[in-house]
Amino acid sequence: MNKIELKNMRKSEYALDEAYRTLRTNILFSSFDTKVISVTSCNPDDGKSTVSFELAKSLAEVGKKVLFVDADMRQSDFITKHTATVDLKGLSHFLSGQAPIGEVLNSTDYENLYVIFSGVYPPNPTELLTSKVFTDFVAEAKENFDFVIIDTPPLGLVSDAAVCIAQSDGVAMVVSSGKTSLKKAKEVKRAIESIGTKILGCILNNVRSSKNKRYYYRYY
Repeated sequence: MNKIELKNMRKSEYALDEAYRTLRTNILFSSFDTKVISVTSCNPDDGKSTVSFELAKSLAEVGKKVLFVDADMRQSDFITKHTATVDLKGLSHFLSGQAPIGEVLNSTDYENLYVIFSGVYPPNPTELLTSKVFTDFVAEAKENFDFVIIDTPPLGLVSDAAVCIAQSDGVAMVVSSGKTSLKKAKEVKRAIESIGTKILGCILNNVRSSKNKRYYYRYY
C-alpha cells in the first residue's frame, strides 16, 4: 500500500463546511446497511467528483474508515488535481490484472481515508466494470471499510456509471444549479430507478447564496 499526501483543494468556509456536515449526517442516518455509495451526475462539470471526495473526507473526520474510488476511467483528472504523484497505478490496472490491490490502494494524510485512483484510460472501461473482479472487489471493500464512496462517470453520458450504481447500496445524484435541466435530471432519475438501487437523494450544487446585499458566493 502506498502512502500519499493529498492537496488541499479548497479553503474552509463556514457555509460550505456546514453543507458537507449536513450531507454527512443525512448519509449516516439514511440506513444502517448503506455502505457502498455511488455519486453520479447528469453532465460533466456538475461538481460530482468534488462533492463525492468531500463527502468521503467528512465521513473519515468522524472516525469512519472510508475508501474513495475514482471509477471514471474515461476522462478523470482527479489524480492530477489532488496529488503531485501522477504515475500511481489505479482501478484500471487492478481490474485488467496488471496490478494487485495492494499496489492501487493508497492510504492518505487524512486519517481513516483511503483512495484508489482511476488509473490509465483503458479501451474497455465498461467491460472492466462488469467483470467478476469488480463485483468481488466491491464486496470485499464493503467488508473492510465502513463506507465505500464511488465517484462514477456522469450517468447522463455513459453506461459505466450504471454498472457502479448496480453494485452499490445507494446512489446520490449531483445537479448543478442553473446548469442541469429539469428534463435531464428526470431522465437520470428514471435511469437510476430502472437499475433498482436506492436513491439516497439529490445534491444541489453551485447554489448562489448571499452573506449580505453586496457579496455573493457560490457553495456546494
